[in-house]
Amino acid sequence: MGNEQELESRIKSLEDEQEKSHRFFKYTLTAITSIFIFVGVLLAVLSIYSNTEISNAVRDMERKFEVLSNQALIKPKLEIFYDGQPISGNTEGTLVIHRAKKDK
Repeated sequence: MGNEQELESRIKSLEDEQEKSHRFFKYTLTAITSIFIFVGVLLAVLSIYSNTEISNAVRDMERKFEVLSNQALIKPKLEIFYDGQPISGNTEGTLVIHRAKKDK
């Protein structure tokens, strides 16, 4: 009978140890799974945010390019007169431009 009680006591302590080990691994796996889920959600949010940032930057660059290209296409309003008459489209006469001499 002494052996039987000792055997039952050992079996009970092994079952308790197994239960503690099972609980430890269960909580550990739960914690690891939670961390993976958190990292996955964080990566998804950062991906969406960076995509939005890139889209905004591209849109801003397109707007700046449009403004610059429109400015490049603007022709200056310049009228040149010779003897009181505009010379645009006029092929009669010659316009001579003299450079100013520098004082030495």
